[in-house]
Amino acid sequence: MLEKLNQIAERAATGVSRREFLGRLGRGAAGAAGALGGWLMLPRTAQAGRRLCHGIVCGPNEIYCCHSHDTIEKGQTFFCSAAPCQ
Repeated sequence: MLEKLNQIAERAATGVSRREFLGRLGRGAAGAAGALGGWLMLPRTAQAGRRLCHGIVCGPNEIYCCHSHDTIEKGQTFFCSAAPCQ
């Protein structure tokens, strides 16, 4: 693998040392990895920008994700709300 990379470096780098070429290649790979990581950190939206609340698609005016205060046996249920949760 390293030999193939050296051959590519020899063909592609006219007037540039292998070390300089590989340094540029490494910086390019690091930049691409950083850009990909930044893109993956962006929030995901569903259905044309609608907000999700624990798997429930909220309406356009429902900006809060609330949960009910049910008993432990029933568990909590989540719902979308246009007003702040109480």
